Amino acid sequence: MKAKLFRTFTPHSHEQIDTSVPTYLEILWSAAIAKAEHSCCCLARPVVAAVLSPAKGEPTELLFCRHHFIASRLALKAAHATVYDAQGRLVTSGDVRIP
Repeated sequence: MKAKLFRTFTPHSHEQIDTSVPTYLEILWSAAIAKAEHSCCCLARPVVAAVLSPAKGEPTELLFCRHHFIASRLALKAAHATVYDAQGRLVTSGDVRIP
């Protein structure tokens, strides 16, 4: 039996997605947040990673502590940032269950 390492997503598939298996991005972002000693904004440990995609050039990743993430939520939403929590899950605008 072959072990499933990552959950795959096919947009046109009618099959149910196995959410018990983490996606590549969930593993990537949870590892990045766990490995970081401090946030980009202060010396506190990060709880989220925000990815800002500019019109040109490479995306920018920022690690936010809880306080600065809450203070920056609206600005991140206005900038169309993609935000991942410490488990690597995508954080939606109404979902702020941050430790």
